[in-house]
Amino acid sequence: MSKFKVATIVSAALVGAAALGFSITSGSQAQFTSKESGQKADQAALEETIRNYILENPEIIAQALDRYAEQEALFEEARIQENLDRHLAALLDERDGYVMGAKGDDAKVAVIELFDYHCGYCKTAADYIAGMMEEESDVKFVFRELPILREESEYAAKVALAAREQGRYGDLHFALMDSSGLLNQDRIEDIARKVGLNIGSLNSKRESEELDAILERTLEIAIDIGLTGTPSFIVASTDGAYSKIIPYWDPEELEEAIEEARQAS
Repeated sequence: MSKFKVATIVSAALVGAAALGFSITSGSQAQFTSKESGQKADQAALEETIRNYILENPEIIAQALDRYAEQEALFEEARIQENLDRHLAALLDERDGYVMGAKGDDAKVAVIELFDYHCGYCKTAADYIAGMMEEESDVKFVFRELPILREESEYAAKVALAAREQGRYGDLHFALMDSSGLLNQDRIEDIARKVGLNIGSLNSKRESEELDAILERTLEIAIDIGLTGTPSFIVASTDGAYSKIIPYWDPEELEEAIEEARQAS
C-alpha cells in the first residue's frame, strides 16, 4: 500500500478520533464553546488530544486499515465485473478464438479459457476440458490464446489460430497441450504435420497482421478484467444472466460455476 494511501487512512482515523475527542473532553470543549464563542478552537490542543487518544487506542488505525482494504476489494471486484460484462460478447466472438462443444440454441453455458501452450496447469486442464466437452451437452467451450509465458508461446498461438483455416484447430490445440518441454518452431511444425496440416499454408496465414490483432485484443481484455496468469476461465450463461471469472485451474469450482450459470439461464 502506498504511503499516500496510508496517510489518507490515518487522516480519516484522526477525523474519527476527533469526534471521539470532542465527547471525551466535553468539559474542556464546553469551555471553548461557552467562553470563547465565535473564536477559533485551539487547534494545537485539539490535535494533542487526538494524538494522545490514538496512542492510547492504537487499534483504531488497524481497524481503519482493515476497513479501507475491504472497501478497496469491493470496489475492485465491482470494477472487474463491470468490465467483464462489457467484454463478454467480444470474448465469445469466434473470430478471435475457436469454439467447440454445444452449438446454437443447445448452448446454455459458455466456458471461455485463456491459456498458454507452455503453461503446466493449462496442460493439466486440457484433458479435463476434453472430457467435459463429451459430457456437457449444453456447454460451448471457447478457446482464447493468451501467450504470456515465453516468446515461443506467441509463435505457438499464431500457428494454432492459423490452423483454423484448415479446420484443424482442435487437433493441433490438444496435440500441443499433450507435448511437454519447449515448443519451438521445429517441434510445432512437426506436431502440425502429424495432425495433417499443410505447413506452407499454415505459415502464410501465421504471418498475417490479423493474428497479431487477435492476440492484442485478447491481451487487452485480459488486463482489463484483472487476469494475470494462465489458465484463466470465464463461465457465463449464454443469455448474459450470469458471468464469473475463475483466474486459476480448479475443476471443482469450474463445475460449480457451470451449474450456477445453467441455473441462471
